[in-house]
Amino acid sequence: MSDLPVIASLWIGGNLSYLEQTCLKSFADHGHRTLLYTYETVDNCPPGVELMDANRIFPASDFIRHKVSGSPAVHADAFRYKMISMQNVIWVDADVLCVKPWDFQDQWVFGWEKTGRLVCNAVLGLPRFSRTLQRLNAFCENEYPIPPWAKGEERAQLEAAHAAGNPVHVSELKWGVWGPSALTHFLNETGEMAHVKPQMAFFQISFKERRNLLSPGYIVEKKIDDGCYGVHLWNRRLSRRLITHEGGIPHPESYLGRALIRHDIDAAAAPIPDRPPEGKPTQAELAARAKVSSAPAAKVSPLPLSPPSTRVSPCRWTNWYKARITNARLITLSCASRPLATGCHRCQSRFQTTIS
Repeated sequence: MSDLPVIASLWIGGNLSYLEQTCLKSFADHGHRTLLYTYETVDNCPPGVELMDANRIFPASDFIRHKVSGSPAVHADAFRYKMISMQNVIWVDADVLCVKPWDFQDQWVFGWEKTGRLVCNAVLGLPRFSRTLQRLNAFCENEYPIPPWAKGEERAQLEAAHAAGNPVHVSELKWGVWGPSALTHFLNETGEMAHVKPQMAFFQISFKERRNLLSPGYIVEKKIDDGCYGVHLWNRRLSRRLITHEGGIPHPESYLGRALIRHDIDAAAAPIPDRPPEGKPTQAELAARAKVSSAPAAKVSPLPLSPPSTRVSPCRWTNWYKARITNARLITLSCASRPLATGCHRCQSRFQTTIS
């Protein structure tokens, strides 16, 4: 039986894509017992990963989603803290790739996303006696929190809304209120930040550098060293990039492409769903539009000018044309007067004037 810690994650959204399959299987391939909690059926869980009923940890029929992004990350934040308090596991987001066994000597497993400023909860292991864990669970019990780290105008607005009987729901607050912001705050408050691991451990590829994960070559490998245990793949943004710029499948010579090969994942069998941001078209819709716009335009003959007896009342476009002609009087075309005839194809009015 392996002495390595148990790894656990949560998936909300039906079947997995190849990106989640690769990340989860990477832990199993490195010898970890790997658990995937879910509220619904997942038919394509990779070999070595055990499916678990999420209702055993956090019964929920209606997930809290972030109002702006629609992400269930708010629910997942509360879920991980409760799970860690119930089981001796390390939480990982389903977009964290394992690069070597996590043979840590203690239960404090978290690292800097931005050194000295922010700890990301995409990787989180805490002992059950952790005061940070206790405060996180207590904080997440209130769906209308005023974050203790909020200051200035932000705090004043939240307190005013609360006093008026219209408190702001957690789904409407800034991204990460129950997540990295809360974790960082309580780790500092309890002094347990002393156990933080360096950025190299899990978040050496920053959000701004995420596209390097898809670039052919060894850009990522050149940046990491022996202190790297996992690589966060920034799924929500990276998967959209794969759809819009990579045809849905990473280049085989990219960092992600090599990970698929290494862990024997078939990308074509578990494609990333094309789910653009609200109001944006899918790639299929864009292709259909491009096909229509590239079709030869039909030739349209101009409408003939009506004889005087069948004219309709002049429209505002007629007045616009007349104004243009009036302005043209300022241009001297020749010494002699010359009539200029024109018409409005919208209302079929005909008129003429003289330019001199």
